[in-house]
Amino acid sequence: MHRRIIITLSLLTSLLSLPAAEAQTEAVVNRVKGLQSEYISELNKGNTQKALELSNKALELIPGHPGLMNDNGAILLKLGRVDDALAALNKALAVTPKDAQALSTRALIYINQKKYAEAIKDCDLALSVNPKESFAYNNRAVAELKSGSPDKALVDLDKALEIDPKLVAALSSRGEVKLEKHDYKGAIEDLDKAIALDPHDPTPYSTRAIAHWELKDKTKAIADAAKAYALSPQQKFLQTKKWMETNSIEAHCPTGSFVEEDLVDARGK
Repeated sequence: MHRRIIITLSLLTSLLSLPAAEAQTEAVVNRVKGLQSEYISELNKGNTQKALELSNKALELIPGHPGLMNDNGAILLKLGRVDDALAALNKALAVTPKDAQALSTRALIYINQKKYAEAIKDCDLALSVNPKESFAYNNRAVAELKSGSPDKALVDLDKALEIDPKLVAALSSRGEVKLEKHDYKGAIEDLDKAIALDPHDPTPYSTRAIAHWELKDKTKAIADAAKAYALSPQQKFLQTKKWMETNSIEAHCPTGSFVEEDLVDARGK
């Protein structure tokens, strides 16, 4: 199943105390803070390439700042530039090797590369530094689920949501785990919450489509699959074997979407 890339961006509250910023003037620091606010805003609007340009500008002002390199790596990862993202995060971690956010973000890269043991190791270290790092619990859970340990994943996701009950990534991930454990109603409950918090994230719709399909609610399943595709046409959600145009759901997605056969293929039936 498609794994949404969750990016977490550091806050520059301690910027002045870090070695990379010692020689910077207050004006430069304030400009960097302004640039960070701008690229976070662009990310929230879905303008990832623009966010990268602003992030690069911030790094030009304070080269080598670990928090800025972490942000840069997270944005590159969101753009699918995995190698560049890994390089940026490795640079950040060379300066601050126990940065919990950078470790959590690098874990996502390892998951993308199917290096689940490395991802778990990074999350373990992140949580040893900051036991309240909710994204580390979430990302470790994803690696555990991919490694075939859904029960461990469920424990970590419960912990993540105990720390942050509105963490969309964890709600979506827990929905996937419950789907894996055949708790379809429980999956839909979590996914409903994730969608209510972030209706523009396609992943919960794609997962919920399978849960509805398993509960024999064909109409809701196709509608959710169509919504996922409409939000992100480039992704083959549900790991379907084929794309087919269909007129039956044109109202949901005029350019094409899933059909019943795709949903059947997705669950191997």
